[in-house]
Amino acid sequence: MSQFEQFKDLLSREHSWPDQYTFKFIIKKTEFELARSLFAEEELSIRESESGKYVSLTLVKVMQSSEAVMAVYKKASVIPGLIAL
Repeated sequence: MSQFEQFKDLLSREHSWPDQYTFKFIIKKTEFELARSLFAEEELSIRESESGKYVSLTLVKVMQSSEAVMAVYKKASVIPGLIAL
């Protein structure tokens, strides 16, 4: 079973869909515009690191399924240097 399949299975066991899900991403500040364009329709909480090199993005959204959650992670995965928490 792949890492993504294991995560999807865990999501399905831990959540009753639809359910509120919190996404947290850390990105380099230089990639902020790309992230903003990917999630232009979403309400993001944004926090800059003390050094100003990184930005923390939080997205809280009601998701319909584990597949929908995985789709958001896949969408974000194009951001270079992305750290998904």
